[in-house]
Amino acid sequence: MTETNEKSIIVGILGSLLPFDKSSEKIICDILTMAVMNLNNFKVAARFSNIGINKVVYNWAEKMGVQKIGIAPKCCWEYPCRMVNEVYLSGKEWGDESEKFSEICNAVIIINNKKIVENFLEKFREKDKQIIDISEEFSKLITQIN
Repeated sequence: MTETNEKSIIVGILGSLLPFDKSSEKIICDILTMAVMNLNNFKVAARFSNIGINKVVYNWAEKMGVQKIGIAPKCCWEYPCRMVNEVYLSGKEWGDESEKFSEICNAVIIINNKKIVENFLEKFREKDKQIIDISEEFSKLITQIN
């Protein structure tokens, strides 16, 4: 990806912190690739931990040459973290970072487990920002391949 002087679009990715199997990871990567295929200058943001959906997103971003943003509360240091281009710490406990996440991201993609990110979605709705919820479609795809 080439750098330009124009402002980057920041796409947030949210979902489960549970590990994904290889076929699920491939589906997530394909979805991310399709979701951003028409964007020229973008970054991805996820929670600043190297587990679950965050790990998949950061691996994908590295392969695609996309800049990574980690957003988390201060307690994130208790978990494995990932090298990212930018870090934003906000709040003390998990979930406290939802305001910062919605502030920084132009849009969010919900991969799965919508319940755990409901407070994030509330913040995106308040700011009238785009929410792309593919959690049901993702669940159907996973069910079909397993």
